[in-house]
Amino acid sequence: MTGPVTGPGTAADQAARSSFEAHRDRIFGLAYRMTGSVSDAEDVVQETWIRWQRSPTDSIASPEAWLVRVATNVSLDRLRSAQRRREQYVGSWLPEPLVDHDGPGHVDPGEEAVTAESLTLAFLVVLDELRPEDRAVFLLHEVFAYPYDEIASMVGRTPAACRQAVSRARQRIEASGAVHRRPRGADEDALLARVVEAMTVGDIDAVMRYMAPDVVVVSDAGSERRAARRPVVGPARSARLLVNLSKRVPEGAEITLQRFNGDPTIVLREEGEMHTTLTFEFAEDGRLRRVYAMRNPEKLRHVGT
Repeated sequence: MTGPVTGPGTAADQAARSSFEAHRDRIFGLAYRMTGSVSDAEDVVQETWIRWQRSPTDSIASPEAWLVRVATNVSLDRLRSAQRRREQYVGSWLPEPLVDHDGPGHVDPGEEAVTAESLTLAFLVVLDELRPEDRAVFLLHEVFAYPYDEIASMVGRTPAACRQAVSRARQRIEASGAVHRRPRGADEDALLARVVEAMTVGDIDAVMRYMAPDVVVVSDAGSERRAARRPVVGPARSARLLVNLSKRVPEGAEITLQRFNGDPTIVLREEGEMHTTLTFEFAEDGRLRRVYAMRNPEKLRHVGT
């Protein structure tokens, strides 16, 4: 995420800046969930700040409502443009990963405690299937807890239409299983260690035993790198894919374990540059539900070297 807006100014300028900074994390969190892109979310924050600077901020009764409304509409514009680009996207599309630490593209610990599920890749992938306006209404109500009357004024709909949109979106998300009970973080790390050990020794049967019957591996490489163009479904095919991937890790590559979007993630760097991330999602029973492989260099750039 971009840093605080700073610089000299009048007392009114300083007050406007302080008011904006108080809501910066919320603006970024909304924009990231809307667009699935750290870079787009940062642009939304910047555009919202520019519009805030140009407005008579001292006469705005509720800065938070004003800023969220602007950020929502800027995000909608970005999302509509991105959807047109995605029609020509090569292979599966995944959101840009968000790193669970303080720094560019981070998950805020306070926010994560309340809305962790809405930051997982599984949740964001389902959100991407919603119409942009329905996505905005759902996030504003279910994640950020705005009432329907306030949301209606933000998006130009009636409260009844907003309520219907949230109901449709909730049904779709519940049917997808994107929101589910999961092991504690420490348990997930231990589960991942066992899966990685089986992958490393090439034991396909052992990897399969750690997988749920409906496990899916989704790879996003864009147009620059090779990856499975379609999701790989089922324990047998998924286990073979993960074992084959482990065999292709170059000698001397740096492999670390981090948490992206709240889930344990294997990070592979070659010659100091980010190359691949594998984000693992486990069910409460300890079996592997989803694996998200990110190999698109454009989507890994913000993660750092």
